[in-house]
Amino acid sequence: MKLSAAVFTAATAWEQPTYSNFLRSLGQKKSGWGAPEGRIAAAHSLCPALDTPDNGSIVCDQSTCALVCDEGFVATGRRRTKCRFNTTKQFFWKRTLGECDTCPDLAAPPAGVEATCTLNWMGKKKCVYKCANGEDITANGSSFGGITSVCACPRWNNRVCGWNTRKLQNMITDSDVAGFSCPDVPETTTAAPPASTTAAPPASTTAAPPASSTAAPPASTTAAPPASTTAAPVSTTGPAPEFETLSNDIPSTLTTCGPSSRSIEKIVNGIDATQTHWPWIARLFLKVNVGDNSGFSCGGSIINDNWVITAAHCCEGMAEVDATFNDADKQSFETGEFTSTSTQLFNHPMYGDSSDGSGSNMDICLIKFSDSLIQTGTAPVCLSTSYPAHGKACWVAGWGTLSSGGNSPDLLQSVGVNILGQDYCQAKSNNGALLPDDICAGGPDVDGNGLTDAGIDSCQGDSGGPLVCDVNGAATLVGVVSRGTGCGDEGFPGLYTAIHTDSWIETTIAANTP
Repeated sequence: MKLSAAVFTAATAWEQPTYSNFLRSLGQKKSGWGAPEGRIAAAHSLCPALDTPDNGSIVCDQSTCALVCDEGFVATGRRRTKCRFNTTKQFFWKRTLGECDTCPDLAAPPAGVEATCTLNWMGKKKCVYKCANGEDITANGSSFGGITSVCACPRWNNRVCGWNTRKLQNMITDSDVAGFSCPDVPETTTAAPPASTTAAPPASTTAAPPASSTAAPPASTTAAPPASTTAAPVSTTGPAPEFETLSNDIPSTLTTCGPSSRSIEKIVNGIDATQTHWPWIARLFLKVNVGDNSGFSCGGSIINDNWVITAAHCCEGMAEVDATFNDADKQSFETGEFTSTSTQLFNHPMYGDSSDGSGSNMDICLIKFSDSLIQTGTAPVCLSTSYPAHGKACWVAGWGTLSSGGNSPDLLQSVGVNILGQDYCQAKSNNGALLPDDICAGGPDVDGNGLTDAGIDSCQGDSGGPLVCDVNGAATLVGVVSRGTGCGDEGFPGLYTAIHTDSWIETTIAANTP
């Protein structure tokens, strides 16, 4: 999750770290992860003492206390709570903290299948199943290089803990493990084929095929592929030729999917990554209660005259949102800038809790506004109808922090990222298994060390913001910022939710439009 929980007071702005970054800060013995004391938050010591959970502990900072589970256990339910005060309840905890639970060990796999069980960096149990002979492992009729299963207690499974296996899109049990199989590799395979291959095939291969091969194929190989490669405006970077060259500047020539006016021009830090080149982008401020002065910062995109799309983890539990448009600099009121408020938030019905590392598919939320969002300087982004191609150069933008746990910039930021196909992403990253609607994007493994390169990513506060690609000259939204570990860390590219995977967007808009 890349949500930026910014609690604003008259004098300061505080951004709540994600739970994973909170755990990192504990390991580094850092403070500052708790919400500051203020008008709606009191020192944690003023609230009633919290009971110590089984298989876990409670840690506190400023007004916040958090549940930290022992290694091998997973937090279920609420993981953080604030001390609050009002004249009726006096000092009280805003939420009841959850519990620490775990998964029973699975049965040993069948012969030929190796299971390596460890704890991941968050202390969760993880088992990786592979074939001892190096072949692909088979499960449910499909073959995989390996199958990773992580103990999780997701909301979509009613917080019941189980072994979540994303490649199989389900929780697995002992019977599933018993069904894993590996192909036999007989010793005779290496003995006979070489002999027969040496006897006859070389002779026939030397006789006819080279002649026909010299006649037509080389000509077509030399003629067509280079021509198509030269025709497409694609240059390569590093040792991986499938990746298009990146630029932080989204082209101003891209068309949108509606009327627009790009008359307001600005240059930000020498990069032409301005609001006018992102006329669909919205800066969102989401609040738990209508009229609150505190809330959460996210990004969003205009998709038609009255609707904005963002991430479901931004909208979850929120009652109201203020959306600001035509806003390149959030500290200055600019020509054409306007804000609209809505209480009509629609989360995808299949959305699960992305912060617990499982069930985070369909991380999409739609927000309906009564005001027209298409004004001077704004325009709707086009919507993708397919998964973006591996290696394609795209862009992400927002006002999120410039580093993990860092400060948010005043100016709209944009960065170029490569689309990383799911197979490539799983092989080159530590993100673990991916869900079908996940898009992986960031820097490819240019240095060849086996992990995606560091340095380019979305970050906290960019959640829900646009991942945009050039599709036939049109600015096309392919995904929304969903989650990730850290910001721009090696081996941890960002994860985005693809928007093309079902018709929910269209049906929701149609059902709520007079």
